[in-house]
Amino acid sequence: MRDQERFNSLAGVGAVSAAAVLLLGLTACSMNVDKKGEGPQKSVDIQTPFGGLKVRTEVDPKEIGLPVYAGARQVPGHDSGSANVTLGVPGFGLKVIAAKFESDDSSDKVLEFYRKEMKAYGSVTECKGDIDLKGDPGSQEVTCKGGPNLKDKVELAAGKGSSHRIVSVEPRGSGCKFALVYLQMRGKESTM
Repeated sequence: MRDQERFNSLAGVGAVSAAAVLLLGLTACSMNVDKKGEGPQKSVDIQTPFGGLKVRTEVDPKEIGLPVYAGARQVPGHDSGSANVTLGVPGFGLKVIAAKFESDDSSDKVLEFYRKEMKAYGSVTECKGDIDLKGDPGSQEVTCKGGPNLKDKVELAAGKGSSHRIVSVEPRGSGCKFALVYLQMRGKESTM
C-alpha cells in the first residue's frame, strides 16, 4: 500500500510539473493578428519557445527576386493567391513568397520572358504540369510531376540548394495567368 501511495504522490507531482511547463510555454507564446482596414491584407505572427510562424497576404513582388512581366496586373482581392509565409522551428525552416498575375499577352510570350530571366539563378527546368522538389532541405533536386489534366500549365524552376524560383503559367482566353514563387528551405545544418 505504501508503494501505491508513493506512486500516486509522484504521479501527482509529475502531472503538476507537466502542467506548469505547459502553462509556462503558453505564457511565453505571443500571437498577433492584424487586418488592415477593410481590405484583404492580413498578417499573423505567432512566436513560441519552440518556433514561429509569420504570414502576410500583402506581398511586394520584388521580394520574389524576379521582375514582373511588362503590363501584367497583380490579381487583386481574396483570390490574389499572394502570400509571404515564414515557418521556423528547430531543425527546419521554410519561406515561401508567392504572387499571382494576369497578362493580356499569350502564355508563350510570358514563358519566353521568364526562361531568360530565371537563368540568373542557374539552369532552368521546364515542366508541362507541376514542379516537384525531391531531397533534403538545402539540397533539393527539381523534377517534373506531370499529370493528365495539366497539359496547358507550364512551370519553370531554377535554383540551387535551398533556394528556388518557380514560375507557373496557364493560358486564359487570349492572355494568361501566372504565378511567381520564391521558395527557401533549411534543414538542421543551414540558416535562412
